[in-house]
Amino acid sequence: MLNGYSGVVPASYIDHYRDLRGFPDARAIDALRAAGVTHVFVHYDEMRRWSGAAAVEALRHTSDLRLVDADARVGLYTLTPKNQS
Repeated sequence: MLNGYSGVVPASYIDHYRDLRGFPDARAIDALRAAGVTHVFVHYDEMRRWSGAAAVEALRHTSDLRLVDADARVGLYTLTPKNQS
C-alpha cells in the first residue's frame, strides 16, 4: 500500500503524492508501475472532490487500467503491463 494504513504513513508518502497527484495521467501510471502496483482502488466521490470529474471520466478512456469490479462508490482496477497498454 503506497498511502499507508492504520495511521501509519510511510516515509515515501510525499514522493508518491507528487508522482500520483495527476492520476490517471501517464506520469502517475508510470510511477505505479515502477512501484510494482498491480491493482488500484478508486473512491469516485473523493476523486471527483480532489481532482475533478474529468479525472474520473479519464478512467474510462485509458488503456492502462482495466475495471475489475465496481459499485456506485468504489472501483477496483488492474494496472495493465506496459507492453499491453
